[in-house]
Amino acid sequence: MRPGVALALLAFLFGEFVASGLTHEANEFRAEALGKNIAIRGGQGFWVRDAESILRVRDLRPDGALAQLEIYQFDSGLQLRRFARAETAILVGESWELRNVEATLIDENSTRVARIESETLNASISPRLLRILTLDPEDLSLRDLHLYLGYLQENGQDGRQYELAWWQKIIAPASHLVMLFIATPFVFGSLRQSAFGQRLFFGILIGLGFFLANRAMGGFGLVYGLPPVAAASIPTAVFLVGGLFALAKIR
Repeated sequence: MRPGVALALLAFLFGEFVASGLTHEANEFRAEALGKNIAIRGGQGFWVRDAESILRVRDLRPDGALAQLEIYQFDSGLQLRRFARAETAILVGESWELRNVEATLIDENSTRVARIESETLNASISPRLLRILTLDPEDLSLRDLHLYLGYLQENGQDGRQYELAWWQKIIAPASHLVMLFIATPFVFGSLRQSAFGQRLFFGILIGLGFFLANRAMGGFGLVYGLPPVAAASIPTAVFLVGGLFALAKIR
């Protein structure tokens, strides 16, 4: 178990400080090589809420600029008052500079369209936050997950999927050690009870079962409202109990 602790810690540090950054750099490198914008998960862009506005970002360019940005602005009564479509948006200081804007102003009885060469958008959306949305939750680091969860909570949005990924990363080192512990009965059991090939086969099945249980429990928790910490820890706890039972049996 001692080298297992070192390997689990090494895997955790690699995933936190190396893997997530390399995944994003790989996306940027591929986009630049193909001459395209960074791929957005789902292919249809993503929606972002900021105060009383809702933004739709269709593309994120490798240099951090936004392309094909749509802005829906509401009043305090949740009535749509302005819709704007910008060709590009570039971060200048703490604000976004929108270029080639077509805005539709909506009042009680009519609408009118205005075309604006450039205007400023004050939104608490950083390029780092936008880049987070280009990756799957499991590919993000704990720091990025914490940043995005804070943003979701501030805007009253559901962040259970990202909270689940956060807890899964926290529990991952313990999961690695549990799997190592489960291997113990296969190593120290009597060879007269089962052949090596049979042990190897059952060991592979258990490892695959643990992986599938983690994925299935995460989806189950999201669908049925199970607390993310429970959904992330239940498979590890169940397999730990199974390992203790198997170890006690061979003794």
